Amino acid sequence: MSIEQVARQVIDCWESHNLNKVLGILTDDFVLTGPAPQPLPKEAYAVFQSVNVKIAERILKTIGIKIPRTSVLKSARSPLV
Repeated sequence: MSIEQVARQVIDCWESHNLNKVLGILTDDFVLTGPAPQPLPKEAYAVFQSVNVKIAERILKTIGIKIPRTSVLKSARSPLV
């Protein structure tokens, strides 16, 4: 699979609100560079995203936006949490 195909698959899974599928696509040696203060390996990325999801869920709930049950906000679970 090409890099572009992997990127498109990750984006499709993210847009369908399924963090677990995103994590399944990423290789074990995946490292996120960018928004974190230091590079994050896959397991740390999963924790980072699950925390962000919990914060986003609280913010949306506070302003009265209901979150669909299939949303990444409900299904994101880190293997480390």
